[in-house]
Amino acid sequence: MNVNKVILIVDDDHVYKLVTRRMIGLCCTSAEVLFAENGREAIVALQAALTDPSMQLPDIILLDIEMPEMNGWEFLRAFSSLPAAAVAGVNIYVVSSSIDDMDLARTKIYPSVKI
Repeated sequence: MNVNKVILIVDDDHVYKLVTRRMIGLCCTSAEVLFAENGREAIVALQAALTDPSMQLPDIILLDIEMPEMNGWEFLRAFSSLPAAAVAGVNIYVVSSSIDDMDLARTKIYPSVKI
């Protein structure tokens, strides 16, 4: 299969991951969907892709905020420490049920987060 886009879903909610994978599959048949249970798993996967030329960095990251072990904010701080040029093509979308205006304002600190 020729993969055009790689999408990394960083979320601990299994139902959300199942539904989102299905929706992506319906509209983007050439996308590869990867999963991480928390921010730590996602950072490890990104670091591996940066050091292994056979691995492709995700084009899109769908990021939850509330997760165990390493939450979305901690992930964004760690992501910001990765080589900027290497991750420049990665677009992050925060997917959260939060209605707190402070959370929205906080996402604007990170240039990789798209609103």
